[in-house]
Amino acid sequence: MSPSSNTSSVIPVFNGEHYHIWAVKMRFYLRSQGLWNVVMSEADPPPLGANPTVAQMKAYEEEKLKKDKAITCLHSGLADHIFTKIMNLETPKLVWDKLQGEFEGSERVKTVRLLTLKREFELMKMKDDESVKDYSGRLMDVVNQMQLLGEAFTDQKVVEKIMVSVPQKFEAKISAIEESCDLQTLIIVELTSKLHAQEQRVLMRGDKATEGAFQANHKGKNSGNLQGKKFFKNNKGKAEGSSRKGKFSSCSHCRRTNHAEKDCWHKGKPLFNCNFCNKLGHSEKYCRAKKKQSQQQPEQNASVTEEDKNDDEHLFMASQAFSSHELNTWLIDSGCTSHMTKYMSIFTSIDRSVQPKVKLGNGEVVQAKGKGTIAISTKKGTKIVTNVLYIPDLDQNLLSVAQILRNGYAVSFKENFCFITNVHGKEIAKIKMNGNSFYLKLDLVEGHVFSAKIDESVVWHKRYGHFNLKSLRFMQEAGMVEDMPEISVNAQTCESCELGK
Repeated sequence: MSPSSNTSSVIPVFNGEHYHIWAVKMRFYLRSQGLWNVVMSEADPPPLGANPTVAQMKAYEEEKLKKDKAITCLHSGLADHIFTKIMNLETPKLVWDKLQGEFEGSERVKTVRLLTLKREFELMKMKDDESVKDYSGRLMDVVNQMQLLGEAFTDQKVVEKIMVSVPQKFEAKISAIEESCDLQTLIIVELTSKLHAQEQRVLMRGDKATEGAFQANHKGKNSGNLQGKKFFKNNKGKAEGSSRKGKFSSCSHCRRTNHAEKDCWHKGKPLFNCNFCNKLGHSEKYCRAKKKQSQQQPEQNASVTEEDKNDDEHLFMASQAFSSHELNTWLIDSGCTSHMTKYMSIFTSIDRSVQPKVKLGNGEVVQAKGKGTIAISTKKGTKIVTNVLYIPDLDQNLLSVAQILRNGYAVSFKENFCFITNVHGKEIAKIKMNGNSFYLKLDLVEGHVFSAKIDESVVWHKRYGHFNLKSLRFMQEAGMVEDMPEISVNAQTCESCELGK
């Protein structure tokens, strides 16, 4: 085949970047033209013998022309600013060696480069927000560069690297692969396809996360109601709290079927004060004084998103709020990193040992006094929201935009509205601005009877490897440990210690 035919359209061009890729392409191109041998050798073709035939003379001339054809191919595969560096060289071998020495380096340089790539390969880990496709591509780019520098790599080594460097969310899938597949014969493409399939399943179930999707539903019956209501849709997923509905007989206190009658918080009078009127015996949710005051306020309708008539499953019920300091009112805040509340009464469970410092959107740093779970009443039962910080010094409840985004949803602000869309780009909430802010009112289930306080003595006992409480008390009294709380030697018995005796 003549290299002059369609040469300009097929010869790879080197512009000074990614020499190792260009070198492979050019080497195979020259092989396809039968010219690679003359690039690697300076030897001239053997001279003709006495009385050569016409065919021998023709073959001899073709061999002599191969060097010119090879150097022409190399010239055509170089950008102008690279060509000027080798334009005075007369043979293809000199041209190749010149480019190799300048852009690939000496043996010492290649050794250092190989060590750097090995270190990069060993330290590589898949990021939490990185897809399997992107990570495998990033990993294989390093592997290919090492192979071009002479390092031998097997599929088994790359497979093992991927299996130990993916995030914890793939742990169950990795365990299944280890049990069901022969790792000696498992190839890279097969492993990445299995992980990619798992990743897609997780993405498709994004609407079934603990906090669910915010779904607005138009209420057309009472247009003159005090507040236009919004509903957050479950997207036909079984959430943690709502999935229990129907497993119990109807409760005689509240008529719901998602809990046993003995566990109903409506049973008996609550032994705490109302956050609205400060009277003992009821919660703010059932405060008559609050309802009476609300009926005297002017009507205000919240913007809602109209959904299909068949959408009968709803999640959080929310409405446009008038006051930013009510127990059920949450401000949508793009500056805070987690959902936050100052009301202890709404927690169903809380870990008081978690006390991080939190930076608010205005730059203020406040101290959290615990992290827990709150329950929200919906038409389909109770919905659970996790990782809510308890901050007594907070002015108002904050609904974190960042935490919503981490659950796979998108939040955008345009003109006087806040829009929330799901992973498929469908608008599921449209909230009108009220007083330069966006407020939601959630139908919270107050959780005094469910709240759990962790004994700090037990926490420090476990933190120090199940150290005995008397010795911990001595350390605390002697000031041997900073910020250690007062240790009670009469704390509840540790189950693990009991089993070990």
